[in-house]
Amino acid sequence: MNEILTKREYELLQILSAENGYVSTEDLCTKMNISSRTLRDCVRGFRDGQGEKAGAFIESRPGQGYRLKIENKEKYYAFLKDMYETRNQSQYVIPGDPDGRVRYIIRVLLTEHAEIKTEVLSKTLYISRSTLAEDLKAVREQLAVYSLHLKTVPGKGIRIEGEEKDIRRAIAAYYFQDASFDAREVKAIVSAYFSEKDYQLISETVYTCLKENDYRIADDSFKNLIIHILIADQRIRDNTYIEDIDPEQQAELMKRREWKIAKEIYLKLSEGFNANVPESEICYATIHLIGKRMIQNEEEMILYPQTLNLMTKLLQRIQSEFSIDFTGDIELFSGFAMHLQSTLERAKYGLHVNNPILADIRQNHPTALDIAVFAADVISAETGLHIQENEIGFMALHFALAMERQKLQRKKRIAIICASGAGISKMIAHQFRKKFRDTAETIDTMSYYDLQNNPECDYDLILSTVPIYFKVTAPVIRINQIPNDTDYDKVEAAINADDNDLELLCSCFDPDLFFVRQVKTPEEAIRFLCAEMRRKYELSSDFEERVIAREKMSPTAIGNRIAFPHPNKLTAAETKAAVLKLPEKILWNGEKVQLVILASLQKEDNRIFRLFSGIMSDFISDRRLVDRLIESPDYMTLRECFNELNPARRAEEEDIFQ
Repeated sequence: MNEILTKREYELLQILSAENGYVSTEDLCTKMNISSRTLRDCVRGFRDGQGEKAGAFIESRPGQGYRLKIENKEKYYAFLKDMYETRNQSQYVIPGDPDGRVRYIIRVLLTEHAEIKTEVLSKTLYISRSTLAEDLKAVREQLAVYSLHLKTVPGKGIRIEGEEKDIRRAIAAYYFQDASFDAREVKAIVSAYFSEKDYQLISETVYTCLKENDYRIADDSFKNLIIHILIADQRIRDNTYIEDIDPEQQAELMKRREWKIAKEIYLKLSEGFNANVPESEICYATIHLIGKRMIQNEEEMILYPQTLNLMTKLLQRIQSEFSIDFTGDIELFSGFAMHLQSTLERAKYGLHVNNPILADIRQNHPTALDIAVFAADVISAETGLHIQENEIGFMALHFALAMERQKLQRKKRIAIICASGAGISKMIAHQFRKKFRDTAETIDTMSYYDLQNNPECDYDLILSTVPIYFKVTAPVIRINQIPNDTDYDKVEAAINADDNDLELLCSCFDPDLFFVRQVKTPEEAIRFLCAEMRRKYELSSDFEERVIAREKMSPTAIGNRIAFPHPNKLTAAETKAAVLKLPEKILWNGEKVQLVILASLQKEDNRIFRLFSGIMSDFISDRRLVDRLIESPDYMTLRECFNELNPARRAEEEDIFQ
């Protein structure tokens, strides 16, 4: 393994190479976004590591800064050439942060055929053996996602072991689907890893075969298929093949339309590659095609009876668990059924998908994601198939759209109270019917005394020209006898608020369950909050176990420094939450987290579940409010934050219970 510059050394060299004279310490630190101490370490690292080999060294002068002094031009330019070639071949410069180092180690191990000694890795990364040991723990955790593991060979070093299909999947993920790379870097990596001739040949061949067979896949899927075949080509040339497929599974695949297309692709490529492709490789390409097919309309897919039966069972179980009825949503049923059938096929053949918007789904659609996690549990129980997290994220989008449709379809029932007589009441009702005909199911008039005798009336909103001195179940908004724009704005805000009730929401939080405490791991945070919540409320005996199970299905670090752990099922008698502020951020599945909100969610009350999930989603998305709660982690601050997110409360200008 060639030694190359660290990322910071590479950046420093680039800056100094572009200048004729000295660059001040302040300017260098600003451009590199580092401290002066880190800059000194970086300079020392270059001098000790690559300085002699480079034929140049970094000179420092007090008051002036640093400059690059070239002592041997021939040696220096040879070093530059070698540096750029090495960088292109390895697809990265050595990173300085732990996450970057872990990805670097995995990339190196995936492409090395022999074992690598840990002392070589620590020297190359410029880190101590103890630091490397910590990094290797994270390496093992990330490899486990791909069913791979590290094997230590005494006297030789470490290497990655696992099935060939899993190794290829990891190569695709860490080289060509890494979120830390931008599009330009990915293009450079592809150019460095594969020959232009091979890339062009495979692209044209696949495109032609798909077109001739009228087989459509999305643009991203086309690129991923090309990468898969390119990786397969390289591994085949190294005599590394996909393991033999189960005979029954192979016989089933050979009946598929995709088998014919995959065989055509490899037949056309075999001349250019000058290599015989075994049937196991054609099977693997067939599986990729099955998982990538783009269904544009229902006529293109025949839904199996077992898929339809599973869909019916899923929607019934979701209704029972979340009290949300999707059974009448034809659009959800047909769209999700088609998606589910493709998901089941991918799960059956162990094919993984990339989901670039998973973090956004976690942050913006937490309720839909919880429903999808529950659905994945049901699917696994019914089919024995494991549904991976990226698939769960895509499933959540179907439920998010269905919930939006329900929100739009549900219109408000409004009552108007006016003490000035029936004529004025009817006039006001007519004004509001005209203004809110699209969002109000009905707008009735009602007397003050009728409301007093029936405070639990079946209305979503009450508009009153007089103060209401008793408590009613529906929100009350004071309006003028002749409604003006301010009145209309208040009513519109209340309608759009979807019955948000600040008091109901804040009752989920206990002032005694706000904590400031440093923990080292997500598990420690969960254990602490579960124990504290149990001191005040009755929780199921397996509450903590269910919270951990939910984390394993899909981590609850949902962005903006917040984690929102909760059980994988709604079993609590009431919705309650505890809040933990961490003085120092911790890593939570790769996300930096400083605020942990643990919730037990009530099963029977659909309204409070939606209210809680919805306002938590809005809160998490507002960095200003999150900053405020992190700065003052207490009940009153949280109440103020939620009040700002509650348009119905902002619309009210006075206390209606005088």
